[in-house]
Amino acid sequence: MNTFLILLGIFSGMGALALILSSLRARRTTTLRPVGMGLLAVSFFLIIVGASLVSAAPNERMVVFNRVSGNLGNPKGPGLHFINPLTTSYKIYDLSRQTYTMSAVTYEGDLPTDDAVPARTSDGQEVFIDLTIIYNINADGVNDLHQKWPNDRYRMELIRPLMRSVVRDVVSEFPVESVYQERATIDDRITETVASALSGEGLMLVDILVRNVTFTDEYAQAIENAQVAEVRIREEEFRIQEVENQAKQVEARAEGVANARVIEAEGEAKALQLIADVIRENPDLLQYQYIVNLSDNVQIIALPADSPYIFDFPSLIQPAAESTEP
Repeated sequence: MNTFLILLGIFSGMGALALILSSLRARRTTTLRPVGMGLLAVSFFLIIVGASLVSAAPNERMVVFNRVSGNLGNPKGPGLHFINPLTTSYKIYDLSRQTYTMSAVTYEGDLPTDDAVPARTSDGQEVFIDLTIIYNINADGVNDLHQKWPNDRYRMELIRPLMRSVVRDVVSEFPVESVYQERATIDDRITETVASALSGEGLMLVDILVRNVTFTDEYAQAIENAQVAEVRIREEEFRIQEVENQAKQVEARAEGVANARVIEAEGEAKALQLIADVIRENPDLLQYQYIVNLSDNVQIIALPADSPYIFDFPSLIQPAAESTEP
């Protein structure tokens, strides 16, 4: 609809009527009456043309309904189109992205009240989910949308109940702990189901944003208590680990000392064994060492009666004396 032409036609018609009325009041035929009639005809023409010319923006599609045949025509794209206002009606749909938000925060969503989606998990816990759906009208399915959901009813009668139903169904398959742990999986499941449902209604899903997940006060308190208990357990485990580490260090030191003593004892034993082997092979060596270590003042040595050896005392004493001289 060309508003400018319609307004121009209306003002022209008003001017034409003024001219005609002026000529009638004069009660004589003047040139005003033909001019007024011509201007009135032009005004009607402008109004009809203005009502027949309809433009669509690049992001719009026009649904055309023929009142005579009762059928929908092919959607018209961007540009200027001639529509017969007597036989045809039309509706323009915006193909730009739209959003629908359900939130627990007042006035944050499409409804001015708490509109979070309540859902119950597989283990019976209740959660509340805030989300936003981003979508747009499919240009190829605009006629289907117009037939199934006229007057933009799809927002409140399709998108809203569909989202709430799908969220409840998907969340019910997961335990409450997984609502956070497997959030990506839940998002994918919801997106896949919603996209499939909207595609048959002339809509295209762009994205679903899970904005917030809240729990009941009782469960939130239980989670907090569990977290506090977990922290305490970890602290106790840390203390136990410290004690165990200290015990291992003490054990390691004791083991090191014991190993050192064993090694020292083994060394002494090997040394004694070597000495014993040498003495066994050279029995005289022991007596020789004894004599060498005698004091310089010793002049007489008593030997056992059964000793088979005869010592040369001067020769034995002389080396000892020489070894002690500086």
